[in-house]
Amino acid sequence: VEDLRIIEMQSAMALDSSIYTVSLQVNTTSDNRWGKDTSNILSKKGSALLRTLQAYNDSVDIDLLIQEFANSAKGSVSSVSTFWNLFTNKMYIKSNIGPLMQPWITQPGYPFIIVSSIADRRNEVMLNQSQYIDIFRSNIGNNSIPMFGYSWNTPFTWNNFLSMNHFPSDKNLVVLTSDNGTTSIDIGNSTLLNGNVKLFGFYRVLYPAVTWKNYSALIQTLPNSTIDKFSIGLSKLMDDAFAFAKIGRLSYTQILSMSKSIIRHQTSYLLWSTYKRNMDFIANFMKYHIIDDADYDFYHSKLVENLMSELTFEDVGNYNERLTRVIAMDYYCLVNKQCRNYAKGQFISSIYSYSSNMTNSRLPPNLKSIIFKYGIAETDANAWETVFDLFESSTVPSDRLIFLEALSYTGNVTLQLRYLNMVLNKTLMSDDEAIKAIDFMASRGLLRLQLTWPFVTKNIETFYQRFDYKLDYMEKLLNVTAARYQDRDNLLRVQKFFASDPAKIIPSKIKDDIIVAVLSRIYWESQYRNIVESYFRNNF
Repeated sequence: VEDLRIIEMQSAMALDSSIYTVSLQVNTTSDNRWGKDTSNILSKKGSALLRTLQAYNDSVDIDLLIQEFANSAKGSVSSVSTFWNLFTNKMYIKSNIGPLMQPWITQPGYPFIIVSSIADRRNEVMLNQSQYIDIFRSNIGNNSIPMFGYSWNTPFTWNNFLSMNHFPSDKNLVVLTSDNGTTSIDIGNSTLLNGNVKLFGFYRVLYPAVTWKNYSALIQTLPNSTIDKFSIGLSKLMDDAFAFAKIGRLSYTQILSMSKSIIRHQTSYLLWSTYKRNMDFIANFMKYHIIDDADYDFYHSKLVENLMSELTFEDVGNYNERLTRVIAMDYYCLVNKQCRNYAKGQFISSIYSYSSNMTNSRLPPNLKSIIFKYGIAETDANAWETVFDLFESSTVPSDRLIFLEALSYTGNVTLQLRYLNMVLNKTLMSDDEAIKAIDFMASRGLLRLQLTWPFVTKNIETFYQRFDYKLDYMEKLLNVTAARYQDRDNLLRVQKFFASDPAKIIPSKIKDDIIVAVLSRIYWESQYRNIVESYFRNNF
């Protein structure tokens, strides 16, 4: 359960540094309501901020408080301040919760803490609070809120590497306030500082270069049992490292090497989940270059080779191992023929007796998505038609998405075009499923994107009608297609389309956000693509 909370916290931070960032509360001193259109980020960041309260008192049972809140509030909480007042008497901390949390809910984004060495004071470091700004973040919300000048009340907790599983005493807690974001702390003789203990705080920690170097060197020497023991702390370290590499504060080569040492022989789902979420970001660049994509696929297939020998293809083991197998097998099947043959065999032997609710299927439940994807990739049009029939008859949302993604894996261009055309059929799939279908197809690489984007531009007015003239869905449609380009030639094509008559139905702000997203991808590629691709090519 604790591992899943860490994963949720990391997901919330990833979302809150993206284009979707908004403040949770209406950002005025007089308006005390929750912000509009924040349900997605509220469910993630809101839950994460409750966890942050444990940095002040780790003995507080947040789950119990939520249950008490649900039982006592009975819909009476109409304002943000009322919400915090319900918790204040339960927290047993010295400060009032409301003022502490106010900056977190009235401002978008979150901070990172810069840890700096102090000359001639070996046992002390300086802490400085700054805002983490993802270069891929466009205008926030609907009013182009500036992405700088914010500060928070940030509870910084710390100990050392060997103690990272234990919450420190009160003396190892200092609150960097919105008024004073700088302070010094005594870390004793620790050479490996561990900040933000157990990821209770909604912030990242940027250590001095020597600390990252020491961590990288140490991790290469750690036995698997030690890495498993400290999986929460190492997961946090890896997640922060990738975030700082993304904005140029750390070297991708160093971070990729460190992450490889952490996960290569591990069955910990927490570590693999953290790695995969950050690697998905990189994959979304590599897959649009044929050679880069091949290097990425080969690297990851080899990365999990020994792990798959341990886990095997059979859906056995404890819950942690079953979840890890899903990630490992998805990587393994990118290249490995044995993995693909297993998926194909399972797919063929099960598909024709497969019921729409999966109750009669012989497929391992955790692996059904992988088996269907690579089953479609390795079989013929008849199998595609069978899966399409399953999609059409299924009433289970999760099953329908599995079938929908699998259908996008066909290599048959005629079926790919049919797949795109069926997205326009409102009776066949919901609006959300239509967006996911376009997303599945466009994310499969440059050739698929070059097939999908012209289809969208040609049918832009039909899509507008299909989505009942809802602009938020048109924005989603452009985000999963046009916003995926990462070169100037295709940027010019997107801009040319935006200037055309059919594109007049799209508001200027949405167009501007898409252009910013493409420019951000162009920037990342110019800075880091060759470095990352070189690492994948030369390290297996």
